[in-house]
Amino acid sequence: MAEYEFDTRENDVIADTGKRARSWGVVSGVVGALMALLTLVGVAFLDKVPAEVRGLFSAAVFAIFLPLAVVHVAMAFLYLQAGASLQEVVDSKGRDVSLLMSALDKLTSAFRIEVLVTVAAFVLGLVAGIGKVAP
Repeated sequence: MAEYEFDTRENDVIADTGKRARSWGVVSGVVGALMALLTLVGVAFLDKVPAEVRGLFSAAVFAIFLPLAVVHVAMAFLYLQAGASLQEVVDSKGRDVSLLMSALDKLTSAFRIEVLVTVAAFVLGLVAGIGKVAP
């Protein structure tokens, strides 16, 4: 038995969502790369930071920028993958519903992971920052 085949309007909506997921993947990857670069710059110039704020600076670099860089790069991969899966729905014939469900699973996983890891990185950064500031 053949699956439902999306019409042109429905395929346009799915394709647009896939493009947006891929765009967010690219943005996330660029942000992650910039954060990684900032981490490297921070490490390279750590000895130039005044001693009284060096602990706070190093906490910001290692507890905030580095984990968020990793999160953004990982999320880039997940969003690019979800976007490609959504495009596969548009390009396919006869398997639209099962491919859409698979693509939505990937997109849902990306959202869930991004929320959990971002909250965890924020909390770890906050704890590390408070630990460096507290007397």
